[in-house]
Amino acid sequence: MKTRSTIVTLSLIALALSGCSTSEPAAAQASEPAAAIPVRLAPIDRTPAREPLELPGLVMPRDTFDLGFPGGGVILDVLVDAGDEVQRGQVLARLDATAARATVMQARESLARAERDLGRARTLSESGSLPSATFEDAQTGAEVARANVAAAGFALRYSTLRAPDDGWVDARLADAREVIGPGQPVLRIASRARGWVLRVAVPDRSVARLHEGDAATITLDAMPERTLDARIVEIARLPSIGSGTYDVEIAFDAPAELTMRTGLVGRVSIPIGETFGASVPVSALVDGRDHDAAVLVVDGGRARRVPVRVAFLRGDHAVLASALDDVDAVIGVGADRLDPGAHVEPITEE
Repeated sequence: MKTRSTIVTLSLIALALSGCSTSEPAAAQASEPAAAIPVRLAPIDRTPAREPLELPGLVMPRDTFDLGFPGGGVILDVLVDAGDEVQRGQVLARLDATAARATVMQARESLARAERDLGRARTLSESGSLPSATFEDAQTGAEVARANVAAAGFALRYSTLRAPDDGWVDARLADAREVIGPGQPVLRIASRARGWVLRVAVPDRSVARLHEGDAATITLDAMPERTLDARIVEIARLPSIGSGTYDVEIAFDAPAELTMRTGLVGRVSIPIGETFGASVPVSALVDGRDHDAAVLVVDGGRARRVPVRVAFLRGDHAVLASALDDVDAVIGVGADRLDPGAHVEPITEE
C-alpha cells in the first residue's frame, strides 16, 4: 500500500511540474509587445498655395469680325465658305452694285449742277446783284452735294467685302441672291493676329475678385496631360442677359502640336482665394467629413491622430487650412487602416 501511494504522489507531482512548464512560455509570449507595423511617411509640402476658381470654358479666337454691307441690297456672290483660310485684303463677297453705281452717278451730276449754281451766285454776289442770303444758300447746296457724292462712293466702295486680317472664315451667314439689310452680317471672320482665348462665364460672387492681367492656368480636353500658362485679358462690364454671369476671356499660347479649333473645351484655374502653406497627399487623410478630416503622425513609435481642416484639393494633394507647424511628415498610404495608438515603424524607400 505504501508503495502504491508513493507512486501516485510522484505522478501528481510530475503532472503539476508538466503544467507549470507549458504555462510559463505562454505567459512570457503574452507579455511580449506586438510587432511594429511598417509605415511610409509623406513629407508635408510647405509650398504656398492659393485657393483657385475653376471653371469650364470654350476656346475662341481673341478677335472675330462680323462683316456686312453698309447699304444692304442683293448679294451677288459669296466667294468663301466656313473654314476657308483668308488673307488680309482678300475679296470675300460682293453686292449687286447696280443701284450703288447709279447713285454715285446721280450724286456727281447733282454736285456738278450745285457747283455751277455756286459759281454764278458768287459772280452776282461780288457785283452786288445778289443778296448774301441767296449766295449762302448756294454754298450750302454745294456742300450737301459733295457730302452726297462721298456717301454714294462709300456705299459703292463697300459693296465688296474684304478680309480685315489674316485668319479664316468662322461662319458663313448668308448666300448669293439673298436680300440683306444694311449692316446685316454675311461672314464671320476669325483673326489669328492676337491668338486664342478661353471664354468662361464667371458668377457675380467671384468676378469682383478678378483683374485683367491676373495669372491663370488652362488645360484643354484635347490635351489633358499639359497645363498652359495664361492670363486674364478681358472682363465683361455687364452680365449676360438671362444667366447673370460675366464673360471673361483668358489668353494663352496655343500648343504647336495641337491644331486649334473654335469651340474646343477647356478648363481654367485662377488663384483668387486665401494663401495656405501646408498640403498633404489625399491618401493621408482619414475620417473625412466635409472639410474636416485628420492625419496620423508618428509620435514615440505610435500613430497619433491630428485633426485638420481641408481648404481645397489640388491634384492628388489636399491643401490644409491647418498649419501643422510642429509636424514634418504624416503617415501616407494605408493611414485609413491604422488605429490611433498603433505601434508603427517608419520605413524609407531603398
